[in-house]
Amino acid sequence: MVVVHGGFAATSRKIDVPKSKRSRRTFTLEERCAAQSPISRRFAVTEIGMDDYPHCQAMFEEAEAAEGTIQSTRIEPQVIIKVRCSLVLGALGADAMTADIIALYPKVLAHLESTNRVGDSP
Repeated sequence: MVVVHGGFAATSRKIDVPKSKRSRRTFTLEERCAAQSPISRRFAVTEIGMDDYPHCQAMFEEAEAAEGTIQSTRIEPQVIIKVRCSLVLGALGADAMTADIIALYPKVLAHLESTNRVGDSP
């Protein structure tokens, strides 16, 4: 992100992470890789940083894709609803309410049975 946005301050504004935290993480990574850039107040990407950037970008994109997959399964309900009610209750709105739920949540399967039959199951 720092490479894309051209510095720690711009990146911090974009991803809402304090500049000090972002620069500290970068410094720690540079220490571990023994690839520290010269100390200066100006942002500059090291040669090893430029070599590593495509790999980091690929990992970032894959992580975002994985998160998107997980979020898509959480955001939209995916259930089966089985409702049995009297003919009167069905006429008073249970059927319309079920249709509204299906329209709002296409992955919801609904089975509505309006009957005057007494009992737990057919």
